[in-house]
Amino acid sequence: MTLTPLENTILNAYRLASGLTAATLVAGLLQKGAVADRGVLDRSLSMADRTKAIKNARIVNDTLAQVAAIQEMSGISA
Repeated sequence: MTLTPLENTILNAYRLASGLTAATLVAGLLQKGAVADRGVLDRSLSMADRTKAIKNARIVNDTLAQVAAIQEMSGISA
């Protein structure tokens, strides 16, 4: 199937938009992960707060792994 120049431009715009969305999502996840990591290591926090931080860190890591898998399926890998 051959795309017209207009269709190709539209497809590229969609790819750019999805890439920017993914980058924003990853940036937010990295910030949440950093906060969670500090909570895990902060011994002045209660055990309940540290446990919550561990759970949050796991959620962030799992989500980042899913984003990486989706990117790899799209042909983007590090």
